[in-house]
Amino acid sequence: MGSETTDRAMCERENADEYETLADALEELLAEVGAADSIGETRLSTLFYEARTNSAEGTAHVTAFIDVEDGVAVVRDVKLRDGQWSGETRAKYDALLSVLVEPLMDSSEFKETLRYNIQYLIRGARKNAAECRRRADDLEAATGE
Repeated sequence: MGSETTDRAMCERENADEYETLADALEELLAEVGAADSIGETRLSTLFYEARTNSAEGTAHVTAFIDVEDGVAVVRDVKLRDGQWSGETRAKYDALLSVLVEPLMDSSEFKETLRYNIQYLIRGARKNAAECRRRADDLEAATGE
């Protein structure tokens, strides 16, 4: 029983590390967006392009599918969609960054919305990391390690 509990605690710590790596990569992406004069100068340029070309007739959700490689957020794909992504789709990527785009939304409003949404993802990743660490601590305390 002790070995299984120790393995679960170790797994929780590994999950916490992955969430922290995700949060750090998103922090870097947030800084890039904040420093850029234009979204077109960032890794999220395709997200803005998709939003601008598809939101003229109504509200649109554009989503960037993000993975973290060597501590860097990499945009794998950008898609337009109404509604939510399935759990299966969500599980394929480290993060999904979605923006609800209104018709004629200007670039500064898009940028602020994007920054807010990235901050939301960062807070979620940090919260998940803390929760994983708490579970690991509880498991280790239960086994006396």
